[in-house]
Amino acid sequence: FNPSYKFTDNVMGYVRVASGFRPGGANVGVSPGLGAPLTFDPDKLVNYELGLKTLMLDGRMSLDMDAFHIDWSKVQLTSVIGGIGFLSNGGKAVSQGFEASWRFHPLRGLTLWSNASYTDASLAKDNPTGSVYGLKGNPLPYVPKWSANLGADYNFPMGRWSGFVGGNFSYVGRRAGEFNQIPAPRVYLPAYNNIDLYAGMNLGDWTVKVYAKNLANRHGITSVWPETLNPVGSPFNATVQTPRTIGVTASVDF
Repeated sequence: FNPSYKFTDNVMGYVRVASGFRPGGANVGVSPGLGAPLTFDPDKLVNYELGLKTLMLDGRMSLDMDAFHIDWSKVQLTSVIGGIGFLSNGGKAVSQGFEASWRFHPLRGLTLWSNASYTDASLAKDNPTGSVYGLKGNPLPYVPKWSANLGADYNFPMGRWSGFVGGNFSYVGRRAGEFNQIPAPRVYLPAYNNIDLYAGMNLGDWTVKVYAKNLANRHGITSVWPETLNPVGSPFNATVQTPRTIGVTASVDF
C-alpha cells in the first residue's frame, strides 16, 4: 500500500505499508549438545513508513526524509557456539527510527551527498523459553543506533579524455552482538568509520581507476562469536573490516 501526494511540482509526500516473511527450516548437521532447536519457524514483519521527497534550487538539490516503524514477530536469530551456527526464533521485536538523504550539484560535474539514519531496534517482549536469552527492551544484534555517509564526486573534461575524482566518509555506530544462550552480559561492538578515495580517467569505452579503501586503516569489528562450547567464554572469534587496500582497475565496455 503506497499512496503519494504532490503538494507542489517539487514536494511529494507518501505513505507506505508493506509486509514480508522469511520461510522456516531445519537446523541440519548441528550437534545435539549445543541446545539448538531441530527446526525454526518463519518470521514476519510489517513496515509502516511516512516520507517526504523534495527538489530545490531548480532541481540542483534534493532532500528526502522518512520515519518508519516495523513490527517483527517470531524473529529468526542466529546463534554460534563452538564455531557452529544455527537459527532459532525469538519473540516480538520493534524497529523504528528515521532516515534522511541529501544531494547537491553546486557546480557542473560536482556532486555532494550525504545520508544518515537513526534506528531503535529492540525486543518488544521476552524471547520464549527454548530460544536464545533475551528480555523485553534488549537491542537487536548488529543494529547501530546511528550510521552516516558523506561524500563528493567530481567529473571533468580532459580533451579527448574525461576524468573523475571522489571519496566518501562512512560511520557505523556501536552495536550489540548476538544474544546469548544463557543469562549473561552481551558483547558490544565499538563504532568505527571508513574513508574511501578514488580517481580515474575515461577514454571511449575504457576506464582506469586508482582507489584507496579504508584509508585510515581502521580496525572495525563487524561480528563476533565464541569459539568454545561455553557461549560466553573466551576465546572469541571476530570478523573485521578489510584493512587499508590500494589498487588500480581497468575496464572496458563492449
